[in-house]
Amino acid sequence: MYTGLGKLSIQSEKWRSGVVMFLNVKFCYEIQHFWLSWHLVC
Repeated sequence: MYTGLGKLSIQSEKWRSGVVMFLNVKFCYEIQHFWLSWHLVC
């Protein structure tokens, strides 16, 4: 039982870090896109 829980926690930890990385990339992309469009307009 303990080993199963350990595996699950490790998997969720990997999944969480992956989600965080994806959000960071998306956030950076959104900021760059917004900044570029704003710069082109002005």
